Parts: sequence; C-alpha cells; structure tokens
Amino acid sequence: MFRSLLSRFDTLPVAGRLLRRFAATAEDEAGRRVGDADGLPIRPADRRAVLQSLLAARFHDAGIECHCADGESAAYCAILDKDVDGAARVLQRLATDLGVNQVVVWQGRGYGYGAEQLAESLQPADVAGSDSLVVAVPIVRERLRIGRSGGVEVLIVGRQGPRYVARRDWAGKVDWTQEFAGSTSVPAADGEAAARPSCSRRPRQHVLDREPVDAVYTWVDSGDADWLAEMQRWASRERGGLESSREPERFADRDELRYSLRSLWLYAPFVRNVFIVTSGQVPRWLDGSHDRVRVVPHRDIFPDRRDLPTFNSHAIEACLHRIEGLAEHFIYFNDDVFLLRETTPGTFFTRNGLAKSRFSTRAAIPAVEPGPESIPTDWASYNAATFIERDFGLRFDRKLKHVPMPMKKSVLADLETRYADEFEATRRARFRSSSDIAVPSMLAHLYGICAGQAVEWQHVPGEYVYADSGRSDIRSKLEQMLEGPATFACINSTRFSDVSTEEQRDLLARFFEQRFPFRSPFEIEGRRPGAQS
Repeated sequence: MFRSLLSRFDTLPVAGRLLRRFAATAEDEAGRRVGDADGLPIRPADRRAVLQSLLAARFHDAGIECHCADGESAAYCAILDKDVDGAARVLQRLATDLGVNQVVVWQGRGYGYGAEQLAESLQPADVAGSDSLVVAVPIVRERLRIGRSGGVEVLIVGRQGPRYVARRDWAGKVDWTQEFAGSTSVPAADGEAAARPSCSRRPRQHVLDREPVDAVYTWVDSGDADWLAEMQRWASRERGGLESSREPERFADRDELRYSLRSLWLYAPFVRNVFIVTSGQVPRWLDGSHDRVRVVPHRDIFPDRRDLPTFNSHAIEACLHRIEGLAEHFIYFNDDVFLLRETTPGTFFTRNGLAKSRFSTRAAIPAVEPGPESIPTDWASYNAATFIERDFGLRFDRKLKHVPMPMKKSVLADLETRYADEFEATRRARFRSSSDIAVPSMLAHLYGICAGQAVEWQHVPGEYVYADSGRSDIRSKLEQMLEGPATFACINSTRFSDVSTEEQRDLLARFFEQRFPFRSPFEIEGRRPGAQS
C-alpha cells in the first residue's frame, strides 16, 4: 500500500519526503509487524504526518493554495475561504484517491466538533459552514479506535484587515498571515497548479521541544524459578522488613510491561530511549537489539553491590538517577501503569521544565507513625513527608496518584546528597522496611515543590483510573479504561482476593489485547503473549 502511495505522490517534494520518511516505519512497525489493513502508520502522530502530506498534495493538485503546520498532538492544513468548494471536491474523492475503505470528517465549530460523517457525502455547504474540518482514516481493532486523534485539521482561513486568520480560534495555530501574505505563489495559469504546499514545524513552545525525554521502567520476572528461589532464600535469612513486602502478589507478572510499552509507543511518540531496570532478567519477548531500549541490571546502578540482590522496589528506585546516559528529564513508569491517550512533554512537565506533581484526592499520608500492620507505601510516604516537614516546614497529607512520574535527574542527585543516610538505609533494605523512603513517587515531588523544581498540578476529574485486580469492581474499572476519557491507568495487585487469581489473569489478558492490540517495535516479531522462549 505504501509503495503505491509513494509512487503516486513522489513527484511532490513535501509529500514524497514525508512518505519516504514514514514508509519504512509503517512497513516495519505497522505493516510487517501488525499488518494494518490501510497501510498507513498506526501511531496517531505518524498517521497525522503522512495524512497531512497526502492531503496537502491533493489540494495542490486541485490548484488550492495550502500551508501546513504542526501543533501539540495536532496537524493542520490551512486553506483560504475562497477555496471551500474545491476543498469539498478533494475530500469527496479522497478515499478513492488514497485507496482506503473510508475517510471520515468532523466539522469543527467553536470549541467542539460535530458528528462523524463520510467525506464522500460532504457538500460544499458543509465546508463553507464550518470553522474547520478534521479529516481521518480511522483504525478500529478490538476495542481500540484511532479516529480524530490520527486526523488532520483543515483550517479555513479568511482575511481580517492585513492578517489571515483561521475561523477556528481554538486551534493550535490561528494566525496564518506569514504563510498566505508572504506566499511566493503566482496566479496559476490555465491548466497549472497553484504553489506547492509549504510545511512548517511548530514554533518552540516548550523547553523540552528540543531536549530529550526518556522513560524508565522497573520490572521483575516472578516466574523465573532461579529468582524465586533466591528471594525465598533471602526472605528466610533476613529478619528485618515488613511482612507484607514478602507477599507473592507484589511480584506477580501478568505481562503488564509488554502492554505498558505498547501504550508508551502508541501514545508518547516524543520519548527518546526506554530503560528497563531489572535484576539481570530480560523479558522473553523483548527485542534486545532495538536501539531505543536498554535493559539495565541492578548491579550497574547500585553504588554498593553488597546490597544486592534486592527485592525492595524502594531500594531500586533510589538508584534510578544513576542510569548511564539517562536524560535530565525522564518519566518513571511502574510496569502496571498505562497510557490511554496521546501525551506530550507538556503532559508531564510545565513549559519551563518543572515536574507536574499529581496528588491523589483520596489516598492520604498517615498523620502519625504507621503501625506494624501498615502497608509499605504508608511507611515510605510517611517518612518522606516527615523529612520535608522537618526541613521545609510544610506538611503534605496526600500521596501522589499512581501515574507515570515526571522526574529530573538533577533533583534526584540533590536528594541523594541531602538525604545520604536515608538513601543508604533504603538501599540496604533487601525487602521493604519501615525505614524506607519512596524517592520518585513521593520525596522527589515534595522536595521539588519546596525547591521550585515541581508544581502541584490541578486535579482533572476522569484523568486517571485506578483498579485493583483482586477487587470485585475490577470489571467495571476495566470498562472505564476501554471506553472512558482517562489519560492514565493503573492496574495494581494487592491483598484483595474478591476475584480469584485465575480469573484476574484471564480478565487482564483479554483487556490488554482489546485495548493494546498492536505490537510495539520493541517486541520480537511473532512472539505471542505467554509464549515461552
């Protein structure tokens, strides 16, 4: 499919260049690996880029002056209001021209969009009466649908005095004066096309637009017999630690990492490299040759190898900033955390690079020292809040949401110097203990707010869904993740046992394949979930 599209538009510099850029991506990551029927890239960001070049080329062929620009998770093609009739004819023929089953459009008006309709049924009056049109070739696979998020917004631009302004002032780019008033195009002679479309990059609006952002995961393969035997051996030897830190559900692996990486690839296209921190284990399905993924053994980041092996996630997290080659700005994922919508650096960091700290509205930090039956995260959050109150005079009473955590490597290094004894004690505990501190999920954010390196981000209702796979409401929670507007999801496993272990496994396996049916390029081709090496 891509080769036919490429040959059809290769004579146009803009379309040809972008098609060649994404053809290899689609064939490797979409066509060969997942066989998407329409041949276009799967990721919304890639899909927009290719569709934008194709749409601009069709406008050019029709003699319509068109200029393109990118927004934050958006792509725009701008045309003048005098060309709406011609634009309608282009859109009516677009599905046939591209060789796809259907092209759909949404009419943009004000702050919202109208109902979806087929482009072939679009009338000139529909275009003339809209502020913009979002044009997309939808993907529907299992319960995943990529529609408007993978589409291109056609902005209708009119003259206002000396300026050329988009009707839809809610768009990411409204003023098109430079493009249209500064156009070098000349009036088209009979039978000639108008000036070829120009494409411009989005102006730098965020400090991280030109700086790398990495992702870091921690992971353990609890099905590894050698690892399990070693954990049990150390558990019988160690007297310290909290009893709940040895519970098997803490280490259960239900292939969450595979699907979290699928969500990362699909919805965080800005991420540069992925680091997976393990005891030395490598997921059997992971493509270790991929140049953007690196497995980092604990021994490479622990300053004192006598603290290994460790079975304490707090200890491992206290070493993440020591990963060689890690970007200053990175996002820390537990493997049970997932993205459900497209994100940008601005989802996690402010415009000037401060971490956005998302506090829970319900999960409270204990106000007094937790008791012996308290869970490890109560101790770790209580200790972090106590240090901050002692040193800065501020008392925080809420834990953070279990979402991807934006981190600054320099802040973690500062914390290691400031709280050297506490870091050392946390790393020394092989199992979670009452002296632990939760560095990336608590201390870094509390300290960051006090030190001007983080901001308390506003609560957005519906942005996050948390589910415990052992609770009786797990089915309704999973349905929320399939159908709701949430950006983040966490599927945790604690001591609840309303749902049997076997049923949990079946429910999650079905959910994962419904919500994330496309393999990421980080997976070995042909290795199916659950397949053994």
